[in-house]
Amino acid sequence: MADAFLAALRVGADGALAAALGFVLLRASALRRIAAPAAVAVAAGLAVGVAAALRAQARGLAPADFLPALQRGDALFALALAALALLARGRSADALAIGWRRPVAEVAGLAIGLLVLAPEGVLLAEHLSDLALLGGAAAPVWGAAFAGLAVAGALGAGAAALWLRAGAARHLTPAAVLSLLLALELAGIGTSAVGAHVLPRLVTAAISRAIHDSVHLLFVVLQVPDHAYLEDWAYQLILRFLEPAVHAAVGAAVVAAPILAAWRAFVRRPAPAIAEGTHAPARRLERARFLRETRLGSIAFAVAAALSIAAIWSARAGSEDLYDPLPEPVVDDGAGKVVVPLGGPLAGQDDRMRKFVYSVPGGRAVTFFTVRRPDGSRAVALDLCEICQPKGYAQLGAGYVFCKYCKTPIPVTTVGQPGGCNPIPVPGAEVSGSTLLVPRDALVSAWTRAMERK
Repeated sequence: MADAFLAALRVGADGALAAALGFVLLRASALRRIAAPAAVAVAAGLAVGVAAALRAQARGLAPADFLPALQRGDALFALALAALALLARGRSADALAIGWRRPVAEVAGLAIGLLVLAPEGVLLAEHLSDLALLGGAAAPVWGAAFAGLAVAGALGAGAAALWLRAGAARHLTPAAVLSLLLALELAGIGTSAVGAHVLPRLVTAAISRAIHDSVHLLFVVLQVPDHAYLEDWAYQLILRFLEPAVHAAVGAAVVAAPILAAWRAFVRRPAPAIAEGTHAPARRLERARFLRETRLGSIAFAVAAALSIAAIWSARAGSEDLYDPLPEPVVDDGAGKVVVPLGGPLAGQDDRMRKFVYSVPGGRAVTFFTVRRPDGSRAVALDLCEICQPKGYAQLGAGYVFCKYCKTPIPVTTVGQPGGCNPIPVPGAEVSGSTLLVPRDALVSAWTRAMERK
């Protein structure tokens, strides 16, 4: 029961922090009438997520059936938070409650509240259902989860009360709160509690794919096979741009950019006008108050930027150790398909690279590998590429395959696509139960064409 309590507590704490931040900002502004509804919307979003997961279970749907949609929704929500932070910039909540902006701000506030915990609700329900199945009783598991959510809600309410008493609302702007919400999404307090925190990995994978595709498109356009016409210093410089640490640094800069832009707008906002005839001491006090509020308000932006950068950096490829499995022998079924068993004692972890070798007449051997993409699909490719010498590939961390000849990390998401240093794809492979069926002719012909060019 402790596992259910802690998972629910962490998910609830994620939402409680978001609700407390929104409540403190809205309660002290002209948008105060949606302060309580916005906080309630966070709990409603969690309930909607739990209900959706239970309904999907009743229809026989597995988590893998809708996990990619949740990941895309989480990424779009984070993008929306960044865009709204840029739009709000140096404006106060009172400034957003004037004219046509008021209903837009109210709808946006309630929508954000509903979306904060909806994905976490789906994942929490799946996690609790698994715990109930393992324990043989649902009531204690769900009871412990409700207790964890209640504790998190109480902590969030206490934090909101303390922040209001301390006057934190004077130093928070909509852009600061949106930046903090973005940082919470990236930090994954709730999602990581149920083992599915992927947002930073999605960001770094997108950046990595863009850099990788751009560099290799340049190689293809300039027709530089095997990098023969490059000076060593230029080649080494290009390789630097293909390192996972560089991708993580670029991803951190991209994520921090809207937060830093909103911070800059907040710092550079005009000081409030001082009435004519105000005495000099009063003027100095007013300027000092404005500077103090600016410094204190900057803390929220600094915390948001630091959390976001740390989350992205921690999601880089991680271990530099290469995983290079031994090829496993496979045979064909006599009907044109090479049979690849996906289970068995040599399978290891299902998400890791597996290599196979198929012997063809004449003593030749075709080596290929499979690797699972983040969306759950399985890619099949030869253990060689179009432009490098046939040294093969290894796996680097969880998100890359690694060309052992040119030392290039290649995002797993691009395996199965032709071009550049990507492994040569093998089309037509399909999963049938616990077996992968690879078209024999496509496999052998792709390997033969590639080796003729070497």
